[in-house]
Amino acid sequence: MSDLKPKQLTFWVKIFTESPQYLYYFGPFVSVQEAQIHQGGYVEDLQGEGAHIQMLEIVASLQPVGEDWPTFSMNQAYTA
Repeated sequence: MSDLKPKQLTFWVKIFTESPQYLYYFGPFVSVQEAQIHQGGYVEDLQGEGAHIQMLEIVASLQPVGEDWPTFSMNQAYTA
């Protein structure tokens, strides 16, 4: 998570939970591989808190991620 430069493409772990209904973004990461390495820990923490994960994907963005900011999905489906 170091070596980030302004306007650099960054990657985020995007997790939507059904119960409670919430959308989480974890990152930024400098590569898809770095995001994938860390995603298991986020899943484990959320499930440990009783959350039911409905969707997980890696998304890319040129700026911080938020509702109105464009992201590009890496199309990674979550499987329990």
